[in-house]
Amino acid sequence: MINKVNFTLPKYNYTPVLSNNNKQENSENRTTLSNVYYSPINFTANPSLRVKLRFTEQLHCPVCGVETISEKKFEEIKQTKCETVEDLVNLLEENEKYISDNMSGAVEKIKNFAIKRPDMPTHIALNLIHKNLGFHENIEFRKLRDSVKKFTYDHKFSEQDREKAKNITLNLKAYLNNEISYNEAKENIVGAINSIEHPDKNLLFNDVNKTLKKIMLERFCFHAKAASSLTPEECVETFLSKLFTNSIREFHVLKSEGAKFDGEPVAVCKGCQLTKSTIVDWTLPPEKSAENLVRYFEDIYNSRYFDNQLKNHVIKVRYAAEAITKNNVNLSKLTSPEFEDIKNEIFNSEAIYAKFDLASEEGIPCAGCNTITVPYEQKMRIREEIANAKDIHELQAIIHKYPQHIKDLFKKVFQCFDIILEHFPDISEDLMHASLLDIYNNKLSNSFQKLEDLALEKIEDPRTSYYDEGIYREYLSQVGDKYKNIQEVISVDEYFKIFNDTIAKINNLEDKSKIFTIKEEIWENSMLQSFLNPPEEYARNRESRLRDVINYTFARASSSVDHMDAKSKGGSHDESNLMILCNDCNKHKKDKAFSYWAGKESAAAKNLQNYVNEIDKIIKERKLKKYYTYAPKFVTHVRELTKGRISLTTPNKDNR
Repeated sequence: MINKVNFTLPKYNYTPVLSNNNKQENSENRTTLSNVYYSPINFTANPSLRVKLRFTEQLHCPVCGVETISEKKFEEIKQTKCETVEDLVNLLEENEKYISDNMSGAVEKIKNFAIKRPDMPTHIALNLIHKNLGFHENIEFRKLRDSVKKFTYDHKFSEQDREKAKNITLNLKAYLNNEISYNEAKENIVGAINSIEHPDKNLLFNDVNKTLKKIMLERFCFHAKAASSLTPEECVETFLSKLFTNSIREFHVLKSEGAKFDGEPVAVCKGCQLTKSTIVDWTLPPEKSAENLVRYFEDIYNSRYFDNQLKNHVIKVRYAAEAITKNNVNLSKLTSPEFEDIKNEIFNSEAIYAKFDLASEEGIPCAGCNTITVPYEQKMRIREEIANAKDIHELQAIIHKYPQHIKDLFKKVFQCFDIILEHFPDISEDLMHASLLDIYNNKLSNSFQKLEDLALEKIEDPRTSYYDEGIYREYLSQVGDKYKNIQEVISVDEYFKIFNDTIAKINNLEDKSKIFTIKEEIWENSMLQSFLNPPEEYARNRESRLRDVINYTFARASSSVDHMDAKSKGGSHDESNLMILCNDCNKHKKDKAFSYWAGKESAAAKNLQNYVNEIDKIIKERKLKKYYTYAPKFVTHVRELTKGRISLTTPNKDNR
């Protein structure tokens, strides 16, 4: 399209009105037009993946874990004036996060020098450190030689393998004496280790490689060609340039044995881009590689650009890492709170693989419980409102603003919240949270007390059978005083195991009915107690636990996409096999068969019908043409999966 404007636009082509006459007239038109026409050269609505990754404020290298540095920051650091060694140390400490572990030896030498002579001019100190490198390298060599010898004996190397291991230290010595280059030394050492037959030879290589790399990088940092011709400022700038250059943000193109992940750009540090063939450092233990990858994912998760494109990127990198390492780096098994948050938001988001854009639409009810789900963008807006609330009354207003996203069970907590605030309008957030906790801790304690009282009553009742009396006594002995005056979060699984092994086996049907009524109370109050103690990942602002609870409320209603016929059991990505669930229902369903899951829910048919009606209404009102056939397909698929037990009504067709 051609746009008519009265001013110059950057990155736009000038397009004058041309006539069929000669070039001279056309040239004149360029200077006489009062309104100039321009057309875009390359215009895209959103920045590319590379641009988003390049401009993410904080981004750690997924290979080595260092925080990568922008070109702008790199130039700023290397041009900083450092007249004394103390100035240099201060600069290094301020920017320590940008220095890779491989460079720690060089930093350590600077710091040790500063302890003795903090006032020495920096360029002189750098030259002195360089002159003494040989002494330090010989110490490292002797340590490594002894370490290799000890390793071969501790791991019971054969005589032949021990002889081959000697070639490792011989080549390292040759490198230290400048008889061979670093690349030659490394090639010879790798060859010597490959010729060893012992299965633990890779562990030996890791130790040797660390020492070799440390020595090489220290030589690289402190040695400058034509150093005598450099000014003091240039000498310092050269050192800083070498120290930080490996941390500059670059791109490694992801490749795998198949074509699934080929061509995906991954932001890494320059050092890893130049030396690593994959996004996994084979010399690191699996848990360290996983830690570095997770930190990379966390940074992207917190990026201002975070969207479906970056979610897709994270998933590709995650599965590529597991594929490349044959599942040795199994990210799904990490249990840190930060990782769990990311996993819930991204890794379990089948919407990305299935490209089910309805998950980002507002107002769609959960197919399981009919709570109105909260898409990612909306959830981020609500979190920002919570973080910016000035006081507890503004927090109350936020809760009342979004009642449709709060599950019925949790509304009970906020009813108590309103009552407390009405009577104590000046109550602090911390005291409000403590008060709500006290209420549900007491409710839970009372529920347990009811069951204990019932058990004691039945033990004294002469009509109780001998068998049931034994069950009651066994129950009381197992629970003991554990569930009296509850202050901490209880383990529901632990309690219900005791319950199922004992009191659930009572024969008397009337008593059994009372027991299970109290059990429902215990379950509900334990759920609310747990709700008031949200996981650590929801403590985003760490301002108050009350805000954490409110964040957690909307997180539990997060929109997620579920494969009705589980993907792990061969379910397809076809839209007819997809439905939107809140985060809670998705976790509850997991990979259960759809018919089993729906059969366990008493209101399943009613909720599924409401889901179909509402989602079809949204599709038509918002003219989401891509999904016009979704509702009828979904209805047919539900009927197929439940073998006709759940038969939904297809929404009426209308003009589209």
